[in-house]
Amino acid sequence: MNSEVREVRPFVGLGPFEQAFVSTRLHFGDEVCKANEMLLSRAENHTFTLKHVWLEWADDAHGLSAMKARLREGAEALGVSRDSVSVVAVAYTTYLRDAAVVLNINLSEIDRLPQASRLTDGERTPAFSAWRSGFSVEVFALLNRAAEKRPLYPWRLGTWLSKVQFRITTEEQSSRLFRPLPLNAERRESLGLPSKVMRYVDLGEHDPLEAYPDQHDEPAFYIDEDYLAELSAAPSSSAASAAAQLELALHFISGAVYQASRAEGLRSRNFEDVEDSLIERIIRLCAGPGASREDRRQLFAMFKEEPGKLIAIAEDKVDVRQKLLDNLKDPEE
Repeated sequence: MNSEVREVRPFVGLGPFEQAFVSTRLHFGDEVCKANEMLLSRAENHTFTLKHVWLEWADDAHGLSAMKARLREGAEALGVSRDSVSVVAVAYTTYLRDAAVVLNINLSEIDRLPQASRLTDGERTPAFSAWRSGFSVEVFALLNRAAEKRPLYPWRLGTWLSKVQFRITTEEQSSRLFRPLPLNAERRESLGLPSKVMRYVDLGEHDPLEAYPDQHDEPAFYIDEDYLAELSAAPSSSAASAAAQLELALHFISGAVYQASRAEGLRSRNFEDVEDSLIERIIRLCAGPGASREDRRQLFAMFKEEPGKLIAIAEDKVDVRQKLLDNLKDPEE
């Protein structure tokens, strides 16, 4: 059964618009992101803010002409004038709560659109410097004014007629799973927890199936404050410290996988719907650095049917078994 999620838009006549940006690419320095995909950038903090960002609308002059023709055909099919439609690019990072229009051109002036449009000319929008969270760029064809109201046809100001998204993330952001927080008596009481609880996973408002960078709230992992202090003070090279840290990571993964398995709408999601989400980051960890996109897709399918197996694979990947065995050995052996 095909469980792919599709956005339902009760409009007719959008065919030409839907194909307009299929060949568009976002360039981030020498790295390239395809439409509706995510790019894991290699950029470090000091180089991220220096990289230029630009949209390559098509592969060549012929493709550019075809894109412009589709936009014109789309306006004609809707029965709206060309100057009622704009092509707009918005750059944003929800972590910094910042969004900016970085390109806006009226369809009546589309002939002057070059094959590539640089988005970092002039003052650089904060989103393009958000190394820790990454950023997204969405490109729209939209109505810039209200059209004649007709059944099944878009007419409201701002209604988008075509849309693609490009997401740039970094190793710093893509590997992050949670933030450890001290668990004290006051916090236990506010969370409704028993007095001897050592660890607690609280996703709060964070949706484990939605893109991590697009959410301001991070998953919280509460750890007994005394235990957390002792762990911070312990030598990182000790077997006990290594075992404890891996056990904590596995506990968080187990809690997150359990909560994600009960998330509303999981059954109707495909792998592309959850890219760079908390659950996809856990899947990425389980798949390992050499895994292909298809490997991760298969793990997601397995998680939907048997979430416990994903936890078992995570345990294998972090290799907590060997650290626990090392911790139990007599140091004088």
